[in-house]
Amino acid sequence: MKLNFIKQNSAMKIFLSALFVILSLSIAHAETSAEYNNLGIKLAKKGETEQAILNFNKAIELNPDNAKAYNNRGQAYITQGNLEEALQDFTRAIAVDPSYAKAYNRRALTYYELKDYENAWADVRKAESLGAMVNLDFINELMQATK
Repeated sequence: MKLNFIKQNSAMKIFLSALFVILSLSIAHAETSAEYNNLGIKLAKKGETEQAILNFNKAIELNPDNAKAYNNRGQAYITQGNLEEALQDFTRAIAVDPSYAKAYNRRALTYYELKDYENAWADVRKAESLGAMVNLDFINELMQATK
């Protein structure tokens, strides 16, 4: 009887150990600012915006100079309809990296949505001067809005 219990107990330990390994591998783990930013991107692509923002927050906490994390969190805020917060994050990304064309591009779109066409045009010009391709449909919409 005792030998049977020991065999069952050992089998249970092996099963639980295997389960732990499987669960550990399925949970994304991040340690650096870049890793949290990348995890946030993956979550945002899956539509898990709240979780993505939490990861972008952690990326920024670990490295307040991570312009990409600010930019990505700004995009997540746009997904939620939080344009003012998005605008702040794009502005922070630009403050950290004034040559970050993608942040100017996204901020231009945000200004447009906020009907601040003058600043939208300024950011379009800046993004283009940094080599970014600005969507022609967006430029046409902005031209129509400023007529």
